[in-house]
Amino acid sequence: MAQVDEPRADIVTARPRRPGDPGLHLPRWCTSRRRRVEVAVLLFVAFTVLAIGPLKAFDLALHRPWATVLTPNRVELLRDTADKVAGQQVNTSVLVLVALIGVARSRSWNPLVYAVAATIGFYAVGAVKIVFARDSTALGTGADFFSGQLGHIEKFVMSYPSGHSSEAILMYGVSYAVLRRHVGLGPRGLVVARLVWAAVVANAVTVSFYLGYHWLTDLLGGLLLGWILLELVLYAAGRVPRLPIGRARAPEPEHAVGTGDPARAAKRLRQDSNL
Repeated sequence: MAQVDEPRADIVTARPRRPGDPGLHLPRWCTSRRRRVEVAVLLFVAFTVLAIGPLKAFDLALHRPWATVLTPNRVELLRDTADKVAGQQVNTSVLVLVALIGVARSRSWNPLVYAVAATIGFYAVGAVKIVFARDSTALGTGADFFSGQLGHIEKFVMSYPSGHSSEAILMYGVSYAVLRRHVGLGPRGLVVARLVWAAVVANAVTVSFYLGYHWLTDLLGGLLLGWILLELVLYAAGRVPRLPIGRARAPEPEHAVGTGDPARAAKRLRQDSNL
């Protein structure tokens, strides 16, 4: 008799099995939002400690204005186009557009709830940057944390974590969630949306590093913070009950059955008696 493997306790099936489909097994933390947040927070804290300490030398060794050195004729193009994709103006515009499409398709206000929650998460990124107060690459003085140069806080001590990489995860991730939950894209459309999201994230990290705008650990830390905020935003917005557009029609009062057209009232009474 063939031996049947016992189901493991540390894995779950991420989607229902179909006939002949072995299913996709993932660790439990992958399918539990609480576990994902815990893992992301631990990774962010551990990575930040490393960035403050041993990875600082790594940042200093890798940082160069690579675009100016290697492709000086493309610096302006990269700065004005590719680098803007993950910027606030573009990612907010994309999210608002997707939310409005979601409102029209789902006939509810909930997609706008996702957009508002994501905007709050965006400002949370700025708050974290102020807390760590890391010297920007523009200062040329090193990659120090907690520099306290408040006079330059707008540009020069808000380097960690990267806002572009955080927002690429957060804002475009919320846009994908709205497309999936409220717009009703088909499987192929969702695959395309995921690929676009991945391309935006890769672009944000690569271009910012290539232009010399961020230390590498800024960008990687931003990805982790964006992941944390994305999970929290999706949880908070998903807890909001459905907010339909317009008012639902009130049910007809029972005492109104006998009013109006007598023939219709008699037909209604006969139908009710047959129930």
